[in-house]
Amino acid sequence: MREARLRGEKLNLNEEELAFYDALEVNDSAVKVLGDEKLVIIARELVDTVRKNVTIDWTLKESVQAKLICKDLAEV
Repeated sequence: MREARLRGEKLNLNEEELAFYDALEVNDSAVKVLGDEKLVIIARELVDTVRKNVTIDWTLKESVQAKLICKDLAEV
C-alpha cells in the first residue's frame, strides 16, 4: 500500500486516478504509444467522468448508459 501511495505522489495522482492509471499501464503498447503523461490525463478524465455519472446502479439506468455512450462517441 505504501508503494502505491508513493507512486501516486510521484505521478501526482490520487488513489482513484492511480487505480485507472494502473489499469491502463498494464497494456505495454498503451504506455509505448501514449506515454506516461497521456495516461495520467486519461486516468484523471476517467475518474472525473465516473464521478459525474454516478447513480444508484448505472447498468440499470438507460439514460446514464446513453449519456456515457454519447460522450464516448463525441470524443472519437
